[in-house]
Amino acid sequence: MTSNTDTAYVKSLRELGLNGPQARTYLALLKFGISTVSQLAAASKADRPDTYRATSDLLKLGLIEKVISKPAMFKPLAFADAVHILIRCKLKENADLFASTEQLIQNFREEPKSETRKDGNQFVIIPNIEASELKLISLFKTAKESVSIMVSRKRILRWMLVNYEEVLKALKRNLTIRILCESSDQE
Repeated sequence: MTSNTDTAYVKSLRELGLNGPQARTYLALLKFGISTVSQLAAASKADRPDTYRATSDLLKLGLIEKVISKPAMFKPLAFADAVHILIRCKLKENADLFASTEQLIQNFREEPKSETRKDGNQFVIIPNIEASELKLISLFKTAKESVSIMVSRKRILRWMLVNYEEVLKALKRNLTIRILCESSDQE
């Protein structure tokens, strides 16, 4: 493994949830096989206390095994198995985050209160793509008479294809839809 490859592996393992010393310790074990903490500290260029913490954390995660000997030695789990464990941990973490935010979403279920002109017309600029697409869905569901949109041709065509059913429902309610976009070179 080259230094650039090591850096890429450390980066990938960090994205999967390990910290720097944990990733370097695990990679050193993969590279050198069964090793002591002293050998791992030297191989991963880390302080021994950081290496002790990293081996302890890696043991708890199940990414390494402890060989009972004097001094204690450690051996790595196969890389594919370790990545599988880390991905499962990440998925569980995301599921837990999703579950914990559900209550927040329930608490703020109502639309934000905002003052509108008496006739209800508004001109709103939404620079974020995801937010603007969500706003369009909301407008198509709630508008009573008309919706006017200024958007690029490519984005609105893609959005309308993805949200075809919402567009049809709006049209069945006789919602007037006006779209202002750039002209194509062929027009």
